[in-house]
Amino acid sequence: MEVLEVYRGDELTVGDEIAVRMRGGFLVFENMSANVHFVNFMQDGDEYLLFLERKFESPDPKEDNHYIFSDLIIPGIFNYQDKDHTIIETSQGDRYVPYKEVKDNEFFVSSEEVLDELMKLKHDLLKQFP
Repeated sequence: MEVLEVYRGDELTVGDEIAVRMRGGFLVFENMSANVHFVNFMQDGDEYLLFLERKFESPDPKEDNHYIFSDLIIPGIFNYQDKDHTIIETSQGDRYVPYKEVKDNEFFVSSEEVLDELMKLKHDLLKQFP
């Protein structure tokens, strides 16, 4: 992907071609676990606001331009376009949702209230970083 704007830091410049990597994982609490990504794959042709932490350290020279997100519950990936969301409520015991039913979502949530809060956060960030 091409860097269109840099708001902070001096590692990247406009026009750089980079790749981004997600840290994998789950949060595990006493009585539940959660997939910690909650954000869909980036789509070709869309513009995103990304909050990257640092360059990915790899011995492979082909991965010299790879960067990773901060270790947050929700990765810092925000599409400048709003997407329609399909919300499928799940039970406490079974959080499985077929990907084909939510593949066009930007965020994966199980309630309208959570989506509203994420969208407020997203729009606040997009105002700060137009």
